[in-house]
Amino acid sequence: MLVRTIATDKLIIELVSQYMGERTVPDIGTFEMMLENNPNCGLPVKTVEAQRQDLIEEICALLRSPSGDGRGGRYSDTDLKTHRRNVLAYQSKEQLLQRKANIIEAQRLQKLTPAAIRAEQAAQRKVYIETHLPPEVTREKLLASVELMKFWLRWELQNAARKNAVNNRLAGRG
Repeated sequence: MLVRTIATDKLIIELVSQYMGERTVPDIGTFEMMLENNPNCGLPVKTVEAQRQDLIEEICALLRSPSGDGRGGRYSDTDLKTHRRNVLAYQSKEQLLQRKANIIEAQRLQKLTPAAIRAEQAAQRKVYIETHLPPEVTREKLLASVELMKFWLRWELQNAARKNAVNNRLAGRG
């Protein structure tokens, strides 16, 4: 990962212009070609370990109690040190990113009332419930295969809106 600064941006423009032979605004394709041909071009790159350490610092800042005593459902300085050593130190960058997202979401939801949380979760759920069998599930296919019939009957039982979908198809009504 590149360290993003004004100096890095100017260096990228200069390197791409040198590579192309003319002053141009770099696009991603040209930049990637330039990196393939000149991998040691002097761009400051942040290692994965440095990225992990930054994420651990961000997570600890999110979890730290404002006064450092552990009140308010957050970690005290001692507990945070232990959590960093025993848990965060052994997680990958992807796991740390997921942990950070979970903490931010939990802290956001903590400020809402239970009714507001339920309303938000209901809005995120899939609203459309399919009430009819797909057209490729014909009456003949249902009668020919007991396993297929069982599958679609279980599908029907998952929601009351699907009531009698299989029977309607068998009777030729749907």
